[in-house]
Amino acid sequence: MADSDASADTDASIRRKRTAARPPLAGSTGSETETDERVRAKENKARRGRPIGSGRGTVLTRARAQLRNMEAEAREREFERALEARAFRKKPEKADKAGKAVFEFGSDLSASESRKEGISARDVQGLRAEAGRSVTEILHVARTSGNLKGEYVRRLKLAAEALTGIVDALADRSSNEETRKVAADNERLRKEVENLKAEVGGSVVSNVGGGERSPEVPAKMIAKATALMLIAFVQIATSFDSKNIIFTIVSQSEPFHASVATRLKHDIQNQVFELEKRYPTVHITHEDFPVAGAWTIIPLLRPLVTKYKGSDVRWILFVEPHTAVRCSKLFEALASADKHESMWIGYPLSDDEPTIIHHFAFYEDLEDDGGFVYPHFASGFAMRIELMNTLLHQIENGERKLEADFSIDPAFELAQLVYGNRENPGPLLTPDLSFCVVSGDNCATYPRQFDICGSPVPEQSIYFAVKTWSGFHSTRAKVVKKTWGRHVTHLQFFSDKADPNLPSIDVGVPNTKTGHCLKTVTILKEVVKRIEKLPNIKWIFLADDDTILGLCEILSCYRGGSDLTVLGERYGYGYGKKELSLSSKGYDYITGGGGTALSAGAARALAACACARAAPDDMALGACAARAPALALAHSPLFHQARPQDYPREVLARDRPVSFHRHSSPEPTRVYATWFQHDDLALKRNKRDEL
Repeated sequence: MADSDASADTDASIRRKRTAARPPLAGSTGSETETDERVRAKENKARRGRPIGSGRGTVLTRARAQLRNMEAEAREREFERALEARAFRKKPEKADKAGKAVFEFGSDLSASESRKEGISARDVQGLRAEAGRSVTEILHVARTSGNLKGEYVRRLKLAAEALTGIVDALADRSSNEETRKVAADNERLRKEVENLKAEVGGSVVSNVGGGERSPEVPAKMIAKATALMLIAFVQIATSFDSKNIIFTIVSQSEPFHASVATRLKHDIQNQVFELEKRYPTVHITHEDFPVAGAWTIIPLLRPLVTKYKGSDVRWILFVEPHTAVRCSKLFEALASADKHESMWIGYPLSDDEPTIIHHFAFYEDLEDDGGFVYPHFASGFAMRIELMNTLLHQIENGERKLEADFSIDPAFELAQLVYGNRENPGPLLTPDLSFCVVSGDNCATYPRQFDICGSPVPEQSIYFAVKTWSGFHSTRAKVVKKTWGRHVTHLQFFSDKADPNLPSIDVGVPNTKTGHCLKTVTILKEVVKRIEKLPNIKWIFLADDDTILGLCEILSCYRGGSDLTVLGERYGYGYGKKELSLSSKGYDYITGGGGTALSAGAARALAACACARAAPDDMALGACAARAPALALAHSPLFHQARPQDYPREVLARDRPVSFHRHSSPEPTRVYATWFQHDDLALKRNKRDEL
């Protein structure tokens, strides 16, 4: 963002906006600009509801916490009700004149197909009851059919006995060892169906060839019905195991993230080997599918569909390196959802109001259906490969495209792409409570907290460079000094005017309304020059004057100093374009508003980048970094380009945030006090104790 003054935020009540409004520069950084004014104007038109009150005392804080808990519990109950509403409800069957249930053989396969779909939706008790009715019907027909040969009667009785025994056994099976028995039963049943069809067909042809009406035509119908029931039973009994799923860890090449992904891969492999005595297929995306923008999922569609279409694979599971996976629970969840080809499942997130990180898109037309939902990537989500194949064709044919060229929240944008629009809707994400936000007994997946790799990085080894403008010296810059700035040793403001009261220095670049690339590169050059006299500095933290942040324990997991590491919230550009989204084009960049942590080596490398004076600084640095393979851009979801209220509660509850951005309601001092002050005070006490 640029550094000119902008109109103040208003907290007036405003109505929601349905269609997406595009900010001119999704990743622009710096202080307030004309661009920000336009974005803010769109936001004010899009937002709804009353402004957040100022609030006093701990009573209001506790009340709000209780309200959040109640809302979360209500959401969980709503999910359970939604799932129950989708459960199969048995319809009353037809009855003959005597009141007995009748199985109608129908004119052809259509009735049997409908019957099979109903069967596949039932629970264990429903399956057992249906099998009992089918067995009774088989035996009844076998006993009462006068023109059925004895051999067929015997075969039908044996089939009935087999059905009864297998259904009873299946009802009690839960382990994967029994899954192999089910597979063997399936194969035997399939062979029996084929043999039965062949025998019936041969018998009918030999009789009809003599020119007389075959007395065994009823037998053919009975055998056909039996075969169809057996096929339906085969579908019920179809097993689900690791051959039907591909685990895909959406990883990063940066050493720490790569090591976490490898650890998760080994954990999944060990779990499945314990269950099935074989290893599953687990992909680490930066190794197996090294395409740009893999984190948005879209560039992964083609390689995954090409590799696994037509195989035994039915589901692709996408998880993050910090997602915990319980394979036995996961197999149960996927087996329950396996009957629908156009489905994807996960933990559902939703927006309470239009937000800048989602381009202010809001789907009011879906509110009666539970609203527009998108998956919590940290909890993982699973897609049927048939749905992925359909989506791939829709993108290639131009039927589906992203709303913007920027990739900000890949979960929301993927859900938009799958859904499409009201005229040509795709499937919404199906909520599945096996995908959790916290660990629970029935959870198949849940997000793990981020690691702290040893002792936190000493605060004295971080140089904090704040980008500001003379018009904000008495406002925003003072907020920085009043909040997190008073807890750091090395703090310097970089402006268009020198001000000893901050202190700020004049970088020699006039203020502009957009971009700031030249200003940012000039700041990096000045910081690199300064830290040459400060050998203890391992990291540079580049922030806007409206960035609210906490000190970085997270840096303990990354390589500072001379290594080339850039850490922050990752955005992408170009992955939504048809000609780029499937061809590994586009590039990543660290959005500047949430703050950027650069190792000293990375700061030196990026200080050499050339860019236009008014170009977007974060995007220009991202494009420059893309041309330097040795420089690692590392994404952390703990950095935030927007305000706390712009994110779902489940996202913020994952771990302690590092930063938020933009001064607006609530006031920045309140944001700091709520999210960061406790840790900063604790760190200050620890420093005193050490002295």
